[in-house]
Amino acid sequence: TEHDLVSYWALDGSVPALKFITGSPNEIVNIPIAGTSILSSDFSLGFWINGDSGWDTNWGGVWMSSSTTGGSTYLQGFLIAFGRMLYGQSEQGTPYTTMYFGGAPSFNEWHYKLLTYDESSKLLTLYIDGVSAGTSTALYSLEPADRIQVGSEGYGTHFSASKLAIWDRTLTSTEALDIFNNGISSDVTSVVSSNLTGYWKLDNASSFPDSVGSNDGAIYAGTPELSGAILDKTSNNNDGVLR
Repeated sequence: TEHDLVSYWALDGSVPALKFITGSPNEIVNIPIAGTSILSSDFSLGFWINGDSGWDTNWGGVWMSSSTTGGSTYLQGFLIAFGRMLYGQSEQGTPYTTMYFGGAPSFNEWHYKLLTYDESSKLLTLYIDGVSAGTSTALYSLEPADRIQVGSEGYGTHFSASKLAIWDRTLTSTEALDIFNNGISSDVTSVVSSNLTGYWKLDNASSFPDSVGSNDGAIYAGTPELSGAILDKTSNNNDGVLR
Protein backbone atom coordinates (compact mmCIF):
# COMPACT_ATOMS: atom_id res chain seq x y z
CA THR A 1 0.00 0.00 0.00
CA GLU A 2 1.01 3.66 -0.25
CA HIS A 3 1.68 3.67 3.52
CA ASP A 4 4.46 1.11 3.05
CA LEU A 5 6.05 2.93 0.10
CA VAL A 6 9.69 3.71 0.85
CA SER A 7 10.87 5.00 -2.54
CA TYR A 8 9.53 5.41 -6.07
CA TRP A 9 11.51 6.16 -9.22
CA ALA A 10 9.29 7.02 -12.19
CA LEU A 11 12.31 7.03 -14.56
CA ASP A 12 10.69 9.94 -16.40
CA GLY A 13 13.71 12.23 -16.34
CA SER A 14 16.71 13.27 -14.31
CA VAL A 15 18.55 16.29 -12.92
CA PRO A 16 21.69 16.73 -15.05
CA ALA A 17 25.11 16.39 -13.44
CA LEU A 18 28.76 16.11 -14.51
CA LYS A 19 30.47 12.72 -14.23
CA PHE A 20 34.20 12.40 -13.56
CA ILE A 21 35.62 8.91 -14.10
CA THR A 22 39.37 8.88 -14.56
CA GLY A 23 42.56 7.24 -13.36
CA SER A 24 45.82 9.12 -13.57
CA PRO A 25 44.95 11.78 -16.20
CA ASN A 26 43.57 15.08 -14.93
CA GLU A 27 39.89 15.73 -15.54
CA ILE A 28 38.98 19.26 -14.47
CA VAL A 29 36.41 22.00 -15.03
CA ASN A 30 37.84 25.47 -14.36
CA ILE A 31 35.81 28.47 -13.13
CA PRO A 32 37.80 31.76 -13.19
CA ILE A 33 37.06 34.21 -10.38
CA ALA A 34 40.05 36.58 -10.61
CA GLY A 35 39.13 40.23 -10.03
CA THR A 36 35.90 39.34 -8.24
CA SER A 37 34.91 39.41 -4.58
CA ILE A 38 34.16 35.66 -4.64
CA LEU A 39 35.98 33.86 -1.79
CA SER A 40 37.75 37.08 -0.72
CA SER A 41 36.24 37.26 2.79
CA ASP A 42 33.26 35.50 4.40
CA PHE A 43 31.87 32.88 2.02
CA SER A 44 29.93 29.66 1.64
CA LEU A 45 30.38 27.08 -1.11
CA GLY A 46 28.04 24.15 -1.70
CA PHE A 47 27.43 21.38 -4.23
CA TRP A 48 25.73 18.00 -4.70
CA ILE A 49 28.01 15.00 -5.15
CA ASN A 50 27.65 11.24 -5.64
CA GLY A 51 30.68 8.93 -5.52
CA ASP A 52 31.06 5.20 -6.01
CA SER A 53 33.50 2.77 -4.37
CA GLY A 54 36.03 3.29 -7.15
CA TRP A 55 36.71 6.80 -5.92
CA ASP A 56 39.92 7.64 -4.08
CA THR A 57 38.05 9.19 -1.17
CA ASN A 58 40.91 11.49 -0.15
CA TRP A 59 41.37 13.29 -3.47
CA GLY A 60 39.25 14.78 -6.19
CA GLY A 61 36.27 17.02 -5.61
CA VAL A 62 36.00 20.82 -5.51
CA TRP A 63 38.87 23.14 -4.67
CA MET A 64 39.92 26.79 -4.54
CA SER A 65 43.14 27.43 -6.39
CA SER A 66 45.64 30.07 -7.48
CA SER A 67 47.65 30.00 -10.69
CA THR A 68 50.46 32.09 -9.20
CA THR A 69 51.99 29.50 -6.87
CA GLY A 70 52.60 26.27 -8.78
CA GLY A 71 52.40 22.74 -7.44
CA SER A 72 49.38 21.60 -5.47
CA THR A 73 47.92 25.08 -5.42
CA TYR A 74 44.57 24.03 -3.97
CA LEU A 75 46.27 23.43 -0.62
CA GLN A 76 46.69 27.21 -0.27
CA GLY A 77 42.93 27.49 -0.24
CA PHE A 78 40.91 24.31 0.28
CA LEU A 79 40.04 20.97 -1.27
CA ILE A 80 36.70 19.36 -0.41
CA ALA A 81 37.10 15.66 -1.22
CA PHE A 82 34.79 12.76 -0.38
CA GLY A 83 36.32 11.68 2.91
CA ARG A 84 38.23 14.75 4.08
CA MET A 85 39.02 18.42 3.52
CA LEU A 86 42.48 19.96 3.17
CA TYR A 87 43.12 23.66 3.66
CA GLY A 88 45.46 26.39 4.68
CA GLN A 89 49.04 26.36 3.41
CA SER A 90 50.45 29.87 3.83
CA GLU A 91 52.86 29.14 0.97
CA GLN A 92 53.95 26.15 -1.07
CA GLY A 93 55.80 23.63 1.11
CA THR A 94 54.36 24.67 4.47
CA PRO A 95 52.05 22.38 6.47
CA TYR A 96 48.36 22.25 5.73
CA THR A 97 45.47 21.08 7.87
CA THR A 98 43.48 17.90 7.23
CA MET A 99 39.92 17.69 8.54
CA TYR A 100 38.27 14.28 8.37
CA PHE A 101 34.51 14.32 8.33
CA GLY A 102 32.56 13.00 11.28
CA GLY A 103 30.49 10.27 9.68
CA ALA A 104 31.87 9.78 6.17
CA PRO A 105 29.29 9.94 3.35
CA SER A 106 28.01 6.67 1.92
CA PHE A 107 28.83 5.64 -1.63
CA ASN A 108 26.30 5.65 -4.48
CA GLU A 109 24.07 8.25 -2.84
CA TRP A 110 23.67 11.96 -3.44
CA HIS A 111 25.04 14.18 -0.68
CA TYR A 112 25.07 17.94 -0.26
CA LYS A 113 28.36 19.41 0.94
CA LEU A 114 28.51 22.99 2.15
CA LEU A 115 31.64 24.76 3.40
CA THR A 116 31.20 28.03 5.31
CA TYR A 117 33.99 30.41 6.32
CA ASP A 118 33.92 33.31 8.79
CA GLU A 119 36.90 35.57 8.13
CA SER A 120 36.77 37.34 11.52
CA SER A 121 37.04 34.11 13.51
CA LYS A 122 38.81 32.06 10.76
CA LEU A 123 36.21 29.35 11.45
CA LEU A 124 35.49 26.79 8.74
CA THR A 125 32.42 24.57 9.06
CA LEU A 126 31.72 21.67 6.72
CA TYR A 127 28.10 20.50 6.48
CA ILE A 128 27.11 17.18 4.92
CA ASP A 129 23.40 16.82 4.17
CA GLY A 130 22.57 19.83 6.31
CA VAL A 131 24.40 18.62 9.43
CA SER A 132 27.79 19.82 10.65
CA ALA A 133 30.45 17.20 9.90
CA GLY A 134 33.30 19.13 11.47
CA THR A 135 34.74 22.57 12.26
CA SER A 136 38.26 23.92 12.24
CA THR A 137 39.92 27.26 12.94
CA ALA A 138 42.50 28.42 10.40
CA LEU A 139 45.76 29.89 11.69
CA TYR A 140 45.67 32.60 9.01
CA SER A 141 43.43 33.86 6.25
CA LEU A 142 42.92 31.68 3.20
CA GLU A 143 45.00 32.83 0.24
CA PRO A 144 43.17 34.83 -2.46
CA ALA A 145 42.00 32.55 -5.25
CA ASP A 146 41.66 33.16 -8.96
CA ARG A 147 39.74 29.99 -9.80
CA ILE A 148 37.44 27.27 -8.53
CA GLN A 149 38.00 23.81 -9.98
CA VAL A 150 35.95 20.61 -10.01
CA GLY A 151 37.45 17.20 -10.80
CA SER A 152 40.78 15.54 -10.06
CA GLU A 153 44.48 16.29 -10.36
CA GLY A 154 46.07 12.92 -11.13
CA TYR A 155 44.09 10.76 -8.72
CA GLY A 156 41.32 8.23 -9.29
CA THR A 157 37.90 9.81 -9.27
CA HIS A 158 34.51 8.19 -9.75
CA PHE A 159 31.87 10.77 -8.94
CA SER A 160 29.15 13.01 -10.30
CA ALA A 161 28.64 16.63 -9.23
CA SER A 162 25.77 19.07 -9.67
CA LYS A 163 24.69 22.60 -8.78
CA LEU A 164 27.81 24.32 -7.46
CA ALA A 165 26.95 27.56 -5.65
CA ILE A 166 28.91 30.29 -3.85
CA TRP A 167 27.62 32.97 -1.47
CA ASP A 168 29.66 35.92 -0.16
CA ARG A 169 28.50 35.39 3.40
CA THR A 170 28.55 32.66 6.04
CA LEU A 171 25.35 30.64 5.70
CA THR A 172 23.63 29.51 8.88
CA SER A 173 23.03 25.92 9.96
CA THR A 174 19.31 26.46 9.27
CA GLU A 175 20.06 27.51 5.69
CA ALA A 176 22.38 24.52 5.22
CA LEU A 177 19.57 22.20 6.27
CA ASP A 178 17.01 24.02 4.10
CA ILE A 179 19.10 23.50 0.97
CA PHE A 180 19.49 19.79 1.66
CA ASN A 181 15.84 19.28 2.58
CA ASN A 182 14.73 20.88 -0.69
CA GLY A 183 16.66 18.19 -2.58
CA ILE A 184 18.81 18.09 -5.68
CA SER A 185 15.89 18.90 -7.95
CA SER A 186 15.44 22.33 -6.33
CA ASP A 187 17.21 25.50 -7.45
CA VAL A 188 19.23 27.35 -4.78
CA THR A 189 18.05 30.66 -6.22
CA SER A 190 14.62 29.85 -4.81
CA VAL A 191 15.91 28.48 -1.48
CA VAL A 192 18.80 30.73 -0.33
CA SER A 193 19.24 33.55 -2.84
CA SER A 194 20.64 36.28 -0.55
CA ASN A 195 24.28 37.13 -1.43
CA LEU A 196 24.48 34.33 -4.02
CA THR A 197 27.48 35.38 -6.15
CA GLY A 198 28.00 32.35 -8.39
CA TYR A 199 25.89 29.39 -9.47
CA TRP A 200 26.90 26.69 -11.94
CA LYS A 201 24.33 23.95 -12.57
CA LEU A 202 26.90 21.63 -14.23
CA ASP A 203 24.16 20.38 -16.53
CA ASN A 204 26.20 20.30 -19.74
CA ALA A 205 29.41 18.44 -20.59
CA SER A 206 30.98 21.30 -22.57
CA SER A 207 29.42 24.57 -21.36
CA PHE A 208 29.37 25.82 -17.77
CA PRO A 209 27.58 29.19 -17.56
CA ASP A 210 27.29 31.15 -14.33
CA SER A 211 23.53 31.44 -13.81
CA VAL A 212 23.73 34.52 -11.54
CA GLY A 213 26.91 36.23 -12.75
CA SER A 214 29.46 36.34 -15.55
CA ASN A 215 32.10 33.86 -14.32
CA ASP A 216 31.48 31.11 -16.86
CA GLY A 217 33.50 27.89 -16.52
CA ALA A 218 35.36 25.88 -19.18
CA ILE A 219 37.07 22.52 -19.64
CA TYR A 220 40.58 22.73 -18.16
CA ALA A 221 41.63 19.12 -18.71
CA GLY A 222 40.12 15.80 -19.76
CA THR A 223 36.59 15.07 -20.90
CA PRO A 224 33.95 14.91 -18.13
CA GLU A 225 30.68 13.34 -19.24
CA LEU A 226 27.04 14.23 -18.66
CA SER A 227 25.32 12.21 -15.96
CA GLY A 228 22.28 12.87 -13.81
CA ALA A 229 20.26 12.23 -10.68
CA ILE A 230 17.30 9.84 -11.00
CA LEU A 231 14.74 11.33 -8.63
CA ASP A 232 12.98 9.46 -5.87
CA LYS A 233 9.40 10.77 -6.01
CA THR A 234 8.87 10.20 -2.28
CA SER A 235 10.02 12.52 0.51
CA ASN A 236 12.83 10.09 1.41
CA ASN A 237 15.00 11.52 -1.40
CA ASN A 238 16.78 8.25 -2.22
CA ASP A 239 17.84 9.69 -5.57
CA GLY A 240 19.86 7.49 -7.91
CA VAL A 241 22.56 8.42 -10.43
CA LEU A 242 23.07 7.71 -14.11
CA ARG A 243 26.24 5.68 -14.66
